[in-house]
Amino acid sequence: MTTAIAEDRFLDSRFNEFVLQIGAALKKTNVDPSATLIELGASSLNIVEIVVVCIDLFPDLEDPDELTLDEFTTLNSLYEEITAKVGG
Repeated sequence: MTTAIAEDRFLDSRFNEFVLQIGAALKKTNVDPSATLIELGASSLNIVEIVVVCIDLFPDLEDPDELTLDEFTTLNSLYEEITAKVGG
């Protein structure tokens, strides 16, 4: 991902809301979207909470069970995956 694309994303209010909501699910106030879920301290319960956030923010997401949520997933990659599935 180029720096320009990354900077554009941070200006995206939907992305900001996504990061804030997931930060709340993780009980963190400062969340680095390029950090992996493991680096953010996500537990298996947090993964369920993250899926709920995704469903709430992206009601057009047809099958949240198909999302890639593993220890290497970052919020950046998760957001890209979701927006690709729902058409932005």
